Amino acid sequence: MLDALLTESIAAGEGLLAAAAINPQHYEIVQAGYRHPYLRQETISQPILHRMSEYAHAWSENYLFPLTSLIGPSMIGKTRLLQQLSKSICVVYICLRPHGSTGQPPRSKLADQLFLVQKRAPQLELQYTLLLAAIFDVVADFFSLQSAQTSEEERLLRWYEFNDESEMFASRVVQKLAELSSTPDKAPAQLSTNLQKLHNSTCFIKNPHLKVLLAIDEARALVELQTCDALKLSYSRILRRVLATIPSSRGFFAIFTDTTSTVADTNSTLHNDNDPSGRPEPGSRPKKVFEPIYDIGTFDSKVPPGRPKTWADLLSPERLFSYGLPFFRIYVEEAKKSGLLPESNSTAGARPRCDGLCPKGRPSEKKNHWLDTMLNGDRIGIYTLQALQKCTRSVHWMFLCGPHNGLRHQLYFAGGCDSNMPRATVAFG
Repeated sequence: MLDALLTESIAAGEGLLAAAAINPQHYEIVQAGYRHPYLRQETISQPILHRMSEYAHAWSENYLFPLTSLIGPSMIGKTRLLQQLSKSICVVYICLRPHGSTGQPPRSKLADQLFLVQKRAPQLELQYTLLLAAIFDVVADFFSLQSAQTSEEERLLRWYEFNDESEMFASRVVQKLAELSSTPDKAPAQLSTNLQKLHNSTCFIKNPHLKVLLAIDEARALVELQTCDALKLSYSRILRRVLATIPSSRGFFAIFTDTTSTVADTNSTLHNDNDPSGRPEPGSRPKKVFEPIYDIGTFDSKVPPGRPKTWADLLSPERLFSYGLPFFRIYVEEAKKSGLLPESNSTAGARPRCDGLCPKGRPSEKKNHWLDTMLNGDRIGIYTLQALQKCTRSVHWMFLCGPHNGLRHQLYFAGGCDSNMPRATVAFG
């Protein structure tokens, strides 16, 4: 990665990164991170679950649709949060990651049913209505076949494992789709029937207001795709239109997750000159939307309590990889277990850069401009935090690009965040 950043052209850097061989063990390490114990549950996942439960309870004709958005940068823990929520409610998870992407989690098999190309708005609305009806039917059948004596925790765990086995889940949904009538005037009734069936089968879930959460990950793909007619409506808008037909008090809600706030933009839904159905009726009251969720408080969640007592404690990889996004510390822990990350003393070189913490810091040596930016970050920020940010950045890069250079490209790809990783490291330290 460091060599790629120091090349003379963007094309040369991209070529260098593209040539890097990906070790399958690094994918296993990233996947193992999803099984780590969830930290700060009482301050992260529980408040968000409570908020979405309130949203589901408040869903009525005063709102546009039963939908919110979960927005956050790569590796902040959006997918991990949904996994944690699945212990309390039924989460129907669908990832829309592009075909061929090496990111994690992988694209869901059911994603193809949401990307029906060359569809006009009425056709797509019908297909989405039938798709939701089929999904509801599959979920209802799954829980109906379980023993009523089985605990809530065990029943939800079995659903999570079934949903995670995306090929089996997708095949069941496709089978149900084939059984449904595709007549436009019958589709809404089929959706209503299967929704009631779903509601009856999830009564064992203790949450009083939210039983089932439809979670669409990497949802910007639906925003970018448009219908092939003159209306040019985004696929996300058509899906919202179908979600709006779901009545209240059914314990259902939906969420879009992504790194960009475009998935939360409903302006095109409210104002579209090409689509008369998007205009409010004369004299009607304005409708509200549910606020997006941004506060995923995983930042610094891996930092150990208490201040470091020695320089060795301060500059230890275990401590400095704990700052910022939890991904880095988890990756290092799993890589060491797998023997891919040997012990290193390269962090000692970061000490001179911690000039704000060291009482007798010496001036740094002359560096290349890009290397200086990579190690020290930008010069804009809170003054009292600059020293810690410099120290953390320095150790991140020197530890990754030090004596075991084989890791540098591997970690870049294994994180599944493509070119966002250098920016994340520089921005968050």
